[in-house]
Amino acid sequence: MEVPSASPVFTEESITLKVGYKSTNVKLKDILYIESMDNYVRIYLPERQCIMSQTSMKNIQELLPEGKFTRVHKSFLVPVHRIASHTSKEITLYGGIRIPIGRSYSKELKLILPEV
Repeated sequence: MEVPSASPVFTEESITLKVGYKSTNVKLKDILYIESMDNYVRIYLPERQCIMSQTSMKNIQELLPEGKFTRVHKSFLVPVHRIASHTSKEITLYGGIRIPIGRSYSKELKLILPEV
């Protein structure tokens, strides 16, 4: 009998996360942004849906494709294609969601979005 893994699993188009006692498949294209809360992450999806999983932001970040998602704050990860505009202090996602840019992440963000 195989024991299900508590760690998220990545495929090119989705990640599988442990949500409660079930495994849930999340399509990467549906992720609006990811927020860290101690040992949990909240994944925000369209139509105000939200999934909470007991894993770390570091684990999620390692699974996501490099260059398609970027860490903009110690508590936030965003898909690059969802960034509508930005200033030196925050980014605005399509749909008007504003997310702060952490000072330690601004250098990395400048490589992706040179105008920051």
